[in-house]
Amino acid sequence: MIDHRPVMEDFGTISYREIRRDSGRRAIKHTTSLTLAIPDGRSIDVGLTRVRGNIGNGDLIYLVCPCCGGRCWTLRLTPDEHGLMCKKCVQREYRVPYRSQTPLGYRRVAAIDSHN
Repeated sequence: MIDHRPVMEDFGTISYREIRRDSGRRAIKHTTSLTLAIPDGRSIDVGLTRVRGNIGNGDLIYLVCPCCGGRCWTLRLTPDEHGLMCKKCVQREYRVPYRSQTPLGYRRVAAIDSHN
């Protein structure tokens, strides 16, 4: 029997590293917020926050979760009105585990995928 409950890996991601790679480091260096277009056609404003780096290489820039306001490197795409959430908000809202935390784990899922 195949388990069809969602897992964390089912939610798409948008990471700061991808945004920086696509936009260019200089383009977002002094920006405090971004407007991200998500696949369902909506545009969502996401804040950026800076934390002083501890090894002298400047500031670390984080995305701000639109749901809880927390700092994160990666936002997850969600099917609800929020559109984007951090990992903690997705776990709180949807109560989804990572695939490796399910009884089937990675080995079982890989075996199922290889038979399809």
